[in-house]
Amino acid sequence: MTSPGGFQAEPRGASLIPMQTSQFTTNDLRTLSLWLLAAVIGLYVAVQYHDQAFPSASIEFKISRSDAEAQAMAFLKQQDFAPETYRAVTVFDYDDHAKVYLERELGLARADSVMRQDVSIWRWRSRFYRPSEQEEFSVSLSPGGQLVGFNHEIEEAREGLSLDQISARKIAESFLTEHRDRDLSDYQLIEGDTRERANRTDHSFTWERREFQAKEATARIAITVQGDRVGHYSEFLKVPEAWRRDYAQLRSRNMLMQEVTQSAFFAIILAMLVMLVIGLVRRRLTYRFGAQCGGALALCSLALTLNTLPLAFVQYDTTQSLGSFYSSFIFGALVSACGWLVYITLAGAVSVSAYRSELPEKIAPEFLVNGETLRSKEYLMSCLVGYLIPLIMLGYITGFYVIGADYGVWSPTAISYTDLASTALPWLYPLTIGLMASISEEVIF
Repeated sequence: MTSPGGFQAEPRGASLIPMQTSQFTTNDLRTLSLWLLAAVIGLYVAVQYHDQAFPSASIEFKISRSDAEAQAMAFLKQQDFAPETYRAVTVFDYDDHAKVYLERELGLARADSVMRQDVSIWRWRSRFYRPSEQEEFSVSLSPGGQLVGFNHEIEEAREGLSLDQISARKIAESFLTEHRDRDLSDYQLIEGDTRERANRTDHSFTWERREFQAKEATARIAITVQGDRVGHYSEFLKVPEAWRRDYAQLRSRNMLMQEVTQSAFFAIILAMLVMLVIGLVRRRLTYRFGAQCGGALALCSLALTLNTLPLAFVQYDTTQSLGSFYSSFIFGALVSACGWLVYITLAGAVSVSAYRSELPEKIAPEFLVNGETLRSKEYLMSCLVGYLIPLIMLGYITGFYVIGADYGVWSPTAISYTDLASTALPWLYPLTIGLMASISEEVIF
């Protein structure tokens, strides 16, 4: 049979009629029982040892996202700025390098205590900006509501006073005692730098806490005085440069191993392209199933990208006009959606052709969502086993990290909070990722 476009719709020998419903045999029930037993064991291992394998960060949120943004605006008003005239976006952020260092060097339990009490790893970060203007503000607050970071970005040519370093240091110290209630006797000034600008002088100071040290890392505070006003403040863990280099090398080896293992995937893609060419030449491809799946993924991809638009303003370059930003964002969303449509349509066409040729006795993919198919034993067996496999995998992965802990295997603490919860449709993320993974993997493999 050929389609109007000249392509052969059904390859010879393909079974397009779904299998009829049949009774479960004793062997079928035995097979399902074994799968069920494995799933129960996997679920037990996952529940019993999950926290040991995948510890979660202990973060006490005393303020919400909206509270953090309101406090950030109040702080800026105290500094005689007008934040209400700026656009604002607030996200949850953390210092990943400091977090990884503490976990690897101190152990998860000790690291969790240090991150909650001694150093500021977690933070709400509020950005205040205006389109097409360089000047902007960033205010970071801890989950408990304390100021842990502030930055006022201005032009290098902005006019200001040219104070000497001693006068600028007094301004910095006054900021510390007023806004962070710091006892300066607990800190030691370790660095002071002066930079001459065209129309002002900036001074930067760094203090180190005397009684704190996490292996080779130290807790520090940095302040920059722009002219006669504090323009930057940050609390951070100073991670040794040697450790950063070693960790970068470790990550590079991990990435190399990932690229090596992905070579098999690229081989499959190459084989798929060869089969695509052969199918086009022989006119043995059908596109309906692939186009339906590709269309579904394209719509999900577009919806997911548009749903995250509010969070995209965290990376918005204020030198770009707002109209240009929106256009670029929407264009990127459309390109991504079209990419999924074309990719899955072609991959689906090849996979359907290969599936029908190699497994003519099986249900054709076009009939997977069909009343008779849904009532068949094969479909029910496949669904039951399919839903049991994730439980088995959860147990396997949990056991891998629990046992592997004695051999250097390590999983960073998980962050329960996610900014996606603040989008209009947070459920779009798991839905889209799940569909993308399942459909793309099925048509490829």
